[in-house]
Amino acid sequence: MPKVFISYSHKNEDWKNRLQTQLAVLEHQGLLSVWEDRQILVGEDWFPQIKQAIDSAHVAILLISADFLTSKFILGTEIPALLTRRKQEGLRVIPLILTPCAWQTVDWLSSIQGRPKDNQPLSGFDEHHREDCLSKLALEIHALLSKIPPSTQADATVSTITPTKPNYDPCNPAFLVPFRAKGKFMVGRAQALDRVRQQLLAGKPTSIGQTALFQGIGGLGKTQLAVEYAYQYQADYPNGVYWITADENIDAQLTEIAVKAGWISPESEHATKLAVARHRIKSYSDCLIIFDNLESADAIQDYLPTSTASPHILVTSRREQADFTDVKLDLLDNEQSYLMLVQEAGTPPCNEAETTAASEIAGILSGLPLALELAGAYLARRRIGWCAYRDLLQADLKQALPKQLSSLTKHEADLFKTLRISEQEISEEPLLLQVLDLLTWSGSSPMSVRLMAYLLDVQPIQLTGSNSQFKFLLKFNFPKSIFTA
Repeated sequence: MPKVFISYSHKNEDWKNRLQTQLAVLEHQGLLSVWEDRQILVGEDWFPQIKQAIDSAHVAILLISADFLTSKFILGTEIPALLTRRKQEGLRVIPLILTPCAWQTVDWLSSIQGRPKDNQPLSGFDEHHREDCLSKLALEIHALLSKIPPSTQADATVSTITPTKPNYDPCNPAFLVPFRAKGKFMVGRAQALDRVRQQLLAGKPTSIGQTALFQGIGGLGKTQLAVEYAYQYQADYPNGVYWITADENIDAQLTEIAVKAGWISPESEHATKLAVARHRIKSYSDCLIIFDNLESADAIQDYLPTSTASPHILVTSRREQADFTDVKLDLLDNEQSYLMLVQEAGTPPCNEAETTAASEIAGILSGLPLALELAGAYLARRRIGWCAYRDLLQADLKQALPKQLSSLTKHEADLFKTLRISEQEISEEPLLLQVLDLLTWSGSSPMSVRLMAYLLDVQPIQLTGSNSQFKFLLKFNFPKSIFTA
């Protein structure tokens, strides 16, 4: 079956979906098949999949925008391969102008006849005209593909019978992230993602290059944010994205990465795998390295880039880390908390009483993403109703947020373990211990910040400053008994 390959920037996904809907009319009749990178399954090596799709395509559609024309991966990998096939094999490459951009200045692009007619950007048309242009393009593609002899319509990968020898090469890129992204279901973190992107692209560099740090108490969703960033910007890292859990055996993880990425044969000696992986991580630019759950910077000193390399390094940690530029995270506000809770529960409140209960639940959980995620999971699985769950939450926090429930980042599923306060954190913030003692004394009784400040003989600003640990304790009024010091 003839194959259509769509090359696009993920920032133009809505436009890609519109085009794909029009092509689906032909696809459902068995007239063609459409390939785009969202078809890559989680856990698969994405680069070989894209290369295979390019090599087997009969028509390639380029969704042209300023984002498309500034993507390193598209311009450095996809376009050269497509233009080579166009020149050598006659591959039909069709630019589709989405939004105004200086495409006329791009030599390889300005010489190719595109769509819509006269290369007018689709964004300038009304809704009816846009769909008309896309449907006409689908018909044009069908007409082109109908001229292909049946003997040449099979994918190149299907007609290849003899398996090829694996190409083990440290240059191979890979996308190795162990968790799934929430994508459009991520709540209240768009600004944080924008800030970390700006820091990694144009922020002040540290002694080891462009770095960013998601920092804050457990349960703020630091790991999930790192996951979201990796998926959202993977196309901008042509040399790959690599995830390392910093508080586990890093050498063991690197040897596994070396094999999964195809840098070295699985039969190689362990020491050789590790040496290849270390050199690759330390010496390559245009890649993203994520160190998750970093306790101390000393743990990753041997894996940081050399002076000649310039990867982007993203770190998650409970505390500030030297050499990593901090992008602080705070608790979600009331509106965001309510939205996330209802979204995770999967069933919105159906009357005024349930709406009030949902708002009260969101207020009790005080903007901690993990707590809201677990509460939503409880409601989705056990379906006891919003009012009943609110009463349970007020009566027994541990029963309402059991550790058996899980988040997408499995290692944070136990809320109470996640919220532990270490001796080091108390030594860094001595006032924490006094706050915990006072909350234990007050039990479940609510206490204002002003009263707490008076009883502790401190200024209120000392309790409501930038420390998100304080903020959460104050809003949640947690007793000391649930923490391990």
